[in-house]
Amino acid sequence: MIVLIIFVAIAAVMFILSGNKTAPFAYLEKEKFETEYGVSGMAKERKAQYKDLHTKNNIAETCLCITALIPLFVGAIIDADNDLFLMIMLFLSFLIAGVGVICFIKTGIIWASYEKLLQEGEYSKENKEKPSIAAVVYTAYWIIATAIYLGYSLSSNNWGHSWIIWVVAGVMFPAIIAITNAFDRKSK
Repeated sequence: MIVLIIFVAIAAVMFILSGNKTAPFAYLEKEKFETEYGVSGMAKERKAQYKDLHTKNNIAETCLCITALIPLFVGAIIDADNDLFLMIMLFLSFLIAGVGVICFIKTGIIWASYEKLLQEGEYSKENKEKPSIAAVVYTAYWIIATAIYLGYSLSSNNWGHSWIIWVVAGVMFPAIIAITNAFDRKSK
């Protein structure tokens, strides 16, 4: 748990530093803008070149996050009574899931950057005109997931298994995205 808390602290520092570096470009998410001549064409071309790699990365990252539980299950099958062995297997599970999440973030940032520059997807000019239902739903979803995690973990003191809530929430999130996208298209 101490190592986990240290990693969370390091991640928090990285998020704060990253947020500070990207703050000058926050207007790209909220304000309409016109690009200089040729910028949109160049960004579209690079986005098209990146699309296949982005798809492959998402497939690999999803597989990493899903298969991250395998070491823990293997550890429980091989020697469920050996706490040290199970801790090592849990560490491997976290490591695999962590690599998957890091890759999701990296490829997601690149893809979102193209969408921001091209004002597409959730950064489209239409979405900038009105508040996004999707943004509200996504925020509420993760707040509810956090509340469920904390409520279960604190009431049961079962911190060793409650992390599974995050895996389930992460796997369910694309469904939430699909549902909100369907409602957004229907309301337009």
